[in-house]
Amino acid sequence: MSIILTHTYYLFEDPKEQLIMRPYAPLGLLYISSYLNENDVENHVYDSTFYSKEEQLSYIAKKRPKAVAIYTNIMTKVNVIKLVKILIDEAKYGFPKIILGGPRHYL
Repeated sequence: MSIILTHTYYLFEDPKEQLIMRPYAPLGLLYISSYLNENDVENHVYDSTFYSKEEQLSYIAKKRPKAVAIYTNIMTKVNVIKLVKILIDEAKYGFPKIILGGPRHYL
């Protein structure tokens, strides 16, 4: 099984972050990737920070993974919903299983 680990934070959409330019690596995705590597599970990390949704979709279409795991939080939920809708509606992505994860929020 091949898995793409990704998120939907696109720096170009965040004018405040563009001013300070202190983006950080997606450590949670990298930890998961390391675990999957140790267990011989094919995986690819796609850090969307410096890319667009179109570039991300192109990568996913090229890899056609069995699953796409997406880190999500309050800030990125709208982009996550848009990405998931595209992945489950369009055949060129291979209809991957969708896995969502991120911080747990209590009300």
